[in-house]
Amino acid sequence: MTANNIYGKFLKDYRKKNGLTQKQVATELGVTNVYIYRIERGEAVSLERVKAITSIINKLSKGSDAIDKQAEIILNSESN
Repeated sequence: MTANNIYGKFLKDYRKKNGLTQKQVATELGVTNVYIYRIERGEAVSLERVKAITSIINKLSKGSDAIDKQAEIILNSESN
């Protein structure tokens, strides 16, 4: 499983756990819900985009920045 697949699953699980839809996240990010769907299915995503997505999820769910740290760990694991 690639880092993108792991991040996609993590994003989907975290989003659902916080009661957020793909459309809510997409609207805040200024993209389509299809884009969020593709990321959740494992499509490549830049670290900058990961940070933007996690920031939006934190804002919408009033969460902590723990998701930011987890996302970076997942994506950086592939480069090691």
